[in-house]
Amino acid sequence: FCGRDRELEVLHACLKEACAGRGQIVTVMGEAGVGKSRLLWEFSQSLDRQRVIQLRGHCQPYDTDTPYRPLVEVLRRGMGLRKEDMANLAPEQVVRAVLAIDSSLEPYLPCYLHLLSVPSADHPLPEDLKGESLRAALIEAMAAMVTQGLRLAPILMLLEDWHWADVASQAGLHAMFDVIANYPLMIVVTYRPEYEVRWRSLAHHTHLELHPLERPQAQRMVESLADSHRLPPGTVDEIVQYTDGQPLFIEELTRAILESGPAGGDDGNAAPANLPEALGIPSSVEAVIRARLVQLDAEAATVLRLASVIGGEFGRDVLAQVLGASVNLGEALERLKSLDLIRQVQVFPEAVFRFKHSITQRVVYESLLIQSRASLHEQVAQAIETLQASRLFE
Repeated sequence: FCGRDRELEVLHACLKEACAGRGQIVTVMGEAGVGKSRLLWEFSQSLDRQRVIQLRGHCQPYDTDTPYRPLVEVLRRGMGLRKEDMANLAPEQVVRAVLAIDSSLEPYLPCYLHLLSVPSADHPLPEDLKGESLRAALIEAMAAMVTQGLRLAPILMLLEDWHWADVASQAGLHAMFDVIANYPLMIVVTYRPEYEVRWRSLAHHTHLELHPLERPQAQRMVESLADSHRLPPGTVDEIVQYTDGQPLFIEELTRAILESGPAGGDDGNAAPANLPEALGIPSSVEAVIRARLVQLDAEAATVLRLASVIGGEFGRDVLAQVLGASVNLGEALERLKSLDLIRQVQVFPEAVFRFKHSITQRVVYESLLIQSRASLHEQVAQAIETLQASRLFE
């Protein structure tokens, strides 16, 4: 991680303002692969979690029609409910979690239960609460949860990939902007340039735009990725020039070059003999990822293709349900982790993984034939229905 010192300083300065009761909105714009998520991760890891409550919501391309998807994730985390709790979540658990934050939230219980898809006979939505009035009530309930939670500690809300946010979530976020200025709350929103932001005029808004790395920073990144492996003279400069300082491209191309060379020379160091042009590596990060995927063994490739159909985040149980005994799933997942194509984000009660980057998932998914996609989607859906029989409504 390098080249983002100024942006980290800005984030810390805004958080200091927010903790003093002057709420802040920070937008982080950048192309795919430029390092938005990594910047937020570094910022998040640098904070004292005992002093600042961190709530995270992540948008996915397949959730653009699912109302409040990222804000429901924020709501769940705010209640202290784990993702694995959602499989058999009882109304009483939600009630206890809400009232533990503040008893004044009790009137909003029907809204919270509705948002979490937890039916309750004791706290039903009023029959006349429909359409626009329901939307307004849900937004008010979410805003109330956040503002009451601020009595416990300042809150940092991280909303990633907002360019995929659903319309309802966008309206909910705008409603929070109306009250943020007088609370110890900082909201950070990341998005790609194609998304049109309409709140830049707010006085408590700070905008950060991530650009490709400068040459010295890009060189440091290549050298760090190469680690103890020896790169031929001139290769570092060649990679920096070839990638135009785009961090994900730098990472993928460096790994592709290291993987294309011999396993090691007399001194045990990898020593690829060719520069990118001689290796025939195309000039886009998607093409480099495709070139790396070609090198996968059959089992790892099968697992990765199925994972791309499930989504950016996927659980081992669904993979196992679809694949059965046809592959050694544990070994395949370990190989994909060692190649840094996926990362494990949860261990218990189910192993959950995530593609390292959404571009990787998209490249794998788009490599599938249309007919294969349809078949895999059907198999995944059937597996989910089998494993989550008690959550079919959700």
